[in-house]
Order: sequence, then C-alpha cells, then structure tokens
Amino acid sequence: MPSTFVLSPKRVAKRKQQHLEEPQQPVARRIIKNVRCKKAKSPFATFGVRLPIGRTLETLDRERLYQLITTLVHEHPAIVNTIIEKSPILTPQDALDTLSNKISKINNGLPYKVDATSDYAFLRVKPLVDDFFQSLSDYTLSYLPPVENDLSISTGFLKNILLQVLPQMPKFSAVEYRYFYNVTMEKFNHILENNISNFISDKKQNILVIINDDWLEQFKNINKYYQNAFANIELLLKSEIENYYNAGMLILSATAGEDLENDQNNKLEGLENLLNFASYNNPLIGSAMGNVYDI
Repeated sequence: MPSTFVLSPKRVAKRKQQHLEEPQQPVARRIIKNVRCKKAKSPFATFGVRLPIGRTLETLDRERLYQLITTLVHEHPAIVNTIIEKSPILTPQDALDTLSNKISKINNGLPYKVDATSDYAFLRVKPLVDDFFQSLSDYTLSYLPPVENDLSISTGFLKNILLQVLPQMPKFSAVEYRYFYNVTMEKFNHILENNISNFISDKKQNILVIINDDWLEQFKNINKYYQNAFANIELLLKSEIENYYNAGMLILSATAGEDLENDQNNKLEGLENLLNFASYNNPLIGSAMGNVYDI
C-alpha cells in the first residue's frame, strides 16, 4: 500500500503560526476620483423634439383650444383683427348649436330635488346664465346689417332662437333673470320689426318669400309661447299679406313705398344704442345691475 503523508497536529499548529508571523504584503488601495465619464455619442442616437404646432392644435380639445386662443388675444391684442379676418364663416346653425349647448350646461348644473325655477337654482347656475345672455347678444349683433345684409337670414336666425333655443331655458323666477329676459324680448321685437319692414320694402317680390315660408304661422306659434310678446309683428305680416292679395299684384305705389321708408326711419331713430348689447356693452354690465335690484 502506498504510504500516506499525514501532518501531525504539532506540525499543523507550527505552520499556522509561521503563516501568521509572516509579514503581510501591503495592498495598493484604488483611489476613485469623482470624474464624470463621458459616453461616446452613438451615430444612431435619437433626440426628442417639440411637437409641431399643427399636431398640437389637432390634439387639443375645444375647451383647451379656446383657452389658448383667449390667452394669445389677451397677451397680443394686435392679432385680434387677423383672427377675425382669417376665421371661417360661421353659419346660423353653428350659433344656434352653441347657444343650445350653453342651455344644456345650465340644465345639467341645476341642483337635484330643488324647484328648477327657484332663486336658489338660479344662483347655482348664474355664471352660466350670464354667459348665455352675453353670447346671445354677440351672435344676434353678428347677424344684423351691415355684417349680414340678407334680412331673410337675419330674421330666420332670430325666429329659430325664439322657436328652438329659448324654450329650452328654465323659466327662472329670479328678478334679475326676468329683467334680462324681458330686455331680450324687447330688443328682439325692435330688431324683427325693423328687419321685416325693410325686407318687404327692399323688393316687393319678398312678400312671396314671407308667404311661401309661412312666416305668419311661425309668428303665431311664437306668440302662443311668449304670451303675444310679438303681436305687433304678427299684425304687420298679416296686413302685408292681405294687402298683397287684395291688390292682386306685387308692385305697390311709389308714394306708399316712400311713406313706408320715412316711417321706418322715424322708428329707427336712436335704435342703434338700443341694440348695442354686445359683450362690451350688454345688460349684464354697468348700471343695469343696479336697476335690477332696485325693482
């Protein structure tokens, strides 16, 4: 059998002792300096860029786009005319839809389990109601001469407001609301009477448009809803239609036409100020508020 070399316990202890007594070699410590390491640029690196303005605009929803343009107008008033000139033409239906949406917000903001016509309900949605009347004023003025010279379009827009838009509005009993509502009815009365009178006098054939489009019946329906607030216009239409049928022709005497024109001019004296209820001079701003609470 092969011999096996086995260290005795004494030899093992002696070797351990020698190992411990041997001088240890110093180990060089690595000193790490705070040095920035630069990465080599990759030829395939991709860097971020700001979103193009066109992509930003198409991504913004209507509310944020409105806020953006409003901010730009406030910070740079000089661009107002450019925006107006470059803006696409808005149709009467666009305006009617916007007004209807504003009333929908009013109805959605009414408190639950409370009479929708109460003063409390009105106060809860008052900012929305104020905005509606201001918008109504602005849109109305934008469809009057000399901005809109087609009186049939102007009159049709106002008729649709009376027939389609305002009936959606809650009938608030608040004194402040009733004041603004009555002012609006008064102004609409003057505008419509002026529009229809001028429309008839501009072209005698326009009476056929009134007959064929059934304006008289429409104003009968309007008066049913608004408690005969526009009875004078209904009588005007009825009289003009009867005159046409009784005369049996479209051409009226020149004298009658001149008298009608003079009468209209008298009615319109001072009307410009009466109709000036746009956002910069509307019943919601100024002394009108004092008049409301003085009632």
